[in-house]
Amino acid sequence: TDALALSAIKLIANNLRTAYYQGGNLEARYNMAIAAAMAAAPSVCTLAHSIGQTFSPKFKVPHGISVAIPLPYSMEYCLPVAQKKLALIAEAMGEDIKGLRLVEAAQKAIHSVVKLIKDVDIPISLREINIPKDYLPELVDAVVSGRSGQKRNLMVNPRIVTKEHLTEIVERMWRGDLET
Repeated sequence: TDALALSAIKLIANNLRTAYYQGGNLEARYNMAIAAAMAAAPSVCTLAHSIGQTFSPKFKVPHGISVAIPLPYSMEYCLPVAQKKLALIAEAMGEDIKGLRLVEAAQKAIHSVVKLIKDVDIPISLREINIPKDYLPELVDAVVSGRSGQKRNLMVNPRIVTKEHLTEIVERMWRGDLET
């Protein structure tokens, strides 16, 4: 699944901006469709899906946006245990990681994702899409308890997610407070 995910990431990095800004570009849209089919494979950090799939239906946020917003925060959280995979993601996204320490290469993946998100006009915070701050405890409880149907994603996440960690992550997400 890692090979499929990396191939999907490469297609997304090379085609999303074109597909977004030139909607009639059939090659870019085709490549995005292929990437979407490939992305069904498990990825390095499934926490983003757990979070996004929980608030998406309640607030009618499209899937791509609901998963894109938590992605860099989830990647940051997984950084201590997923540096090798994140470095591969950076490389798949076209980053030059030669000569970098592993942690620096991994951080390039997070920077690259943030840049891509911003380049296609996706917000970087929950506040920007009008998720009320008082909803955050409910979001955390739904994800941690499995009520959102996303418990499976947490079980295969590379780093164990506690309620305390998730609370911190979603509060930072609400503010748009990325560390890297």
